Amino acid sequence: MPRTRNPAAWLVAGLVVGSVSAPALASPAAPATPLPRTDAIVLVAVADEWCPYTCAEDAPQPGYLVELVRAVFEPLGYRIDYRVMPWPRALRETQLGRASLAMGATPANARDLVLPALPAGRDESTFAVRRDSAWRYTGIPDLAAITLGVTADYTYFPEVDDWIERHRDNPDRIDVATGNAPLTTNLRKLESGRVDAFIENRNVLLHAAARHPTRLGIRMEGRIPGDDIVVGFSPFSARDTALAGVFDERVRQLRANGELAAILARYGLEDWVKGTPP
Repeated sequence: MPRTRNPAAWLVAGLVVGSVSAPALASPAAPATPLPRTDAIVLVAVADEWCPYTCAEDAPQPGYLVELVRAVFEPLGYRIDYRVMPWPRALRETQLGRASLAMGATPANARDLVLPALPAGRDESTFAVRRDSAWRYTGIPDLAAITLGVTADYTYFPEVDDWIERHRDNPDRIDVATGNAPLTTNLRKLESGRVDAFIENRNVLLHAAARHPTRLGIRMEGRIPGDDIVVGFSPFSARDTALAGVFDERVRQLRANGELAAILARYGLEDWVKGTPP
């Protein structure tokens, strides 16, 4: 998931709700001292466009996961090189060591990466449908009545994932979005009638609805239990593997000193441990 600045140019604001060793850590009592920029070690951080988690590369706000990763590592002498690409490629680049970390994964789709002990958010998904749709979601059997839009290499909830896998080769049941900005793709498919509904994170839909006017009303239907959102590190090098532990310690520090809350507040979100999951 060409790169687009506006992930949902037609979605209505009136959306209706119906989911080597790493550098030594600074002591929590003292802020880490940044190294000179010329000494910074570049970490390539990859993701698709999944705003407010990971946004367009040229966006004024790059996404809270991007800001979090920068807050974690840049005071320790690293520089984050953020790159947007299709999600399957982001996973592959990280697995092969061409990227140091992939942002916005879940444990289910990042099994080949090194995961910190601490999550970086909480996922809760829903179905996006046209406002005039009569379809309702009460359980898995309801999916048999629609063409469902999903995103390549995304995981949702075990029962939903199983249903998708069983029907993946049936274009009347499953339509897979690819590219840098799958939300844009799925919204266009919904508008054209190619899909009847698609699965998306609730905060991603709410963020798009708040920022972009639309020609066609959308509502959110049902809830899908979520999973942790994680930052996955490359298993390819000892340095990148060790960064998972660094991430845990720095997130604890940022939570304690209020910097994590400040980052989330810029996106209208709260700490997933204390309040509404981002």
